[in-house]
This record gives sequence, C-alpha cells and structure tokens, in this order.
Amino acid sequence: MISYERLVEAKKHYSECGYKYIEVPWEVEHKVEKITKPKNLKSYKLNSGRLVASGEQGFLQLMKDGTLPTGSFQCITPCFRDEVVDAIHAPYFMKLELIKTINPSRLTLNNIIEDAQKFFSRYVECKVVETGDFMYDIVSEKTNIELGSYGLRQHNLVGNWVYGTGLAEPRLSYVIENNKG
Repeated sequence: MISYERLVEAKKHYSECGYKYIEVPWEVEHKVEKITKPKNLKSYKLNSGRLVASGEQGFLQLMKDGTLPTGSFQCITPCFRDEVVDAIHAPYFMKLELIKTINPSRLTLNNIIEDAQKFFSRYVECKVVETGDFMYDIVSEKTNIELGSYGLRQHNLVGNWVYGTGLAEPRLSYVIENNKG
C-alpha cells in the first residue's frame, strides 16, 4: 500500500535539504520520453504525448521547453512502467523524484545520494552500490532491494543534470515490512 504520509515526510526532508518542490507534467513529448526510456519497454500514449515513467521525464520536458531554472528540485508523480508485476514492481506507483541542474558533476551526484541515504536511513539500513559509469543505487542492507537510482546524465536536447529517487512507494513500505524480525 502506498504511504502518502511517507511521501509528505520525504517532501519535507528534501525541502530542508534545499530542493524546491515544483509541479511537472505527467505527459511528455515522445522525444523527451525516449531520453530515459529503455528501448525494449512500451510507452503509455496519452493524447499526443506519453505518460511519464518517472518525474525525471517531467523535469526533462520543462528543461526542453526552457521553463526549468537552474537549481535543485523535487516533484511527486505517478510512474507508469511496462514491468513484470511482482511484490516490488508494478505498472504504476508514486515517486518523489530529485533533480539538480546546477553544477551537474560527481560532487553534485554524491550530494544527492547523501541526501537520499539520510532519508532512507530513517527506516532501514542501506548502502550505496555502483551500477555503472556515474550511476548508483541505494539498496536495503537486509533485503538488497533497490530503494532508488542516481546518476549524472547529458542529452543534447536538454543539457546536463543529476537525477535521483527521493522515495518510491509502495517499494519503501514493502522493504520496511520485510525488514522486521
């Protein structure tokens, strides 16, 4: 079950860390969606656009439109995914997404990871795992379930940015429940 209370707690935590909360579109242009969408997954069409797979795509739409200023931001959106459904994967869920467009660098990436790790550590023991070049996950120590993904990206349509998961629900709730005992 999605913990909306925890989403509110996360929003407050990230505000205290300097992330300004903004609304982002839940429908983006196909060319914006393609920036982060794996080729083998399907799109969810709506009107002339696509439903977001994460708030990152909403941020990218604002960047492409020239309406996202430089800074540190957070948003909460539903995420629509073409995934195998199991206890930790669903075709839709809620997510607080983080983005930093100011000084996108390894240091900025480390900062966003630290901010997220502080939040997740309130609930479970977690660790950072490198998953690729300038890409990391925060995972639960006990269950090894991914709590969030973080990275540094660049695309000629929108520029450079650092992204990260502030909170995905109901995934964190599932991990908390399965960390008991």
